[in-house]
Amino acid sequence: GSANRSASVIDVRTGKELLTTQDAEWRTVAFSPDNRFIYAAVDDVNHVAVWDVAKKSRQDTINHHDTTIIQVAVSGDGRFVVSLANNGSFIIRDTVDQVQRVLRTGLKGRIDTFAIGPLGRSLLTIDSDKVVRICNLQTGHVVCDLYTMTGKSALPILHLSRNGKYLAVLNENELQVVDVLPATKCGAFPQFKTH
Repeated sequence: GSANRSASVIDVRTGKELLTTQDAEWRTVAFSPDNRFIYAAVDDVNHVAVWDVAKKSRQDTINHHDTTIIQVAVSGDGRFVVSLANNGSFIIRDTVDQVQRVLRTGLKGRIDTFAIGPLGRSLLTIDSDKVVRICNLQTGHVVCDLYTMTGKSALPILHLSRNGKYLAVLNENELQVVDVLPATKCGAFPQFKTH
């Protein structure tokens, strides 16, 4: 994004500009695993715009929330596009079945950020109490508390390694890396078994 409300997608290997948009402030963005599509929440709108990188055009809008979207993520297999609105609701779009559904986690605090588990079956969330929790992607139920953050970051950043082994939390300019498997005390949780 830039001051003139344009955004560009650039191939970091070649420096070639793949896509440019005008008159839109991109709030959050995620790529499909094959890099064919970009999913972006633009301006203060309540939906996700789907951009085809090769065609350099907007293809669709999905995940229509009642309020502003603050984060978008795509599962590792590309099947699920998950968006989080500022009211704490998630919308999950199954890109295979083209089914969209609302998910509420039952968490009491404001959800600051999330990541999708390695097999697309779980969400890792951080809410206002700064606890990283694992929630079932289908039901929204909290499976377990994984990790309690230290510090007082206004907006932590959460990222899970592709194999689900490590969780990285950026908090108050400090990067905390957690080995997920020993930290998981919630029993057998298949999406965190490494292969």
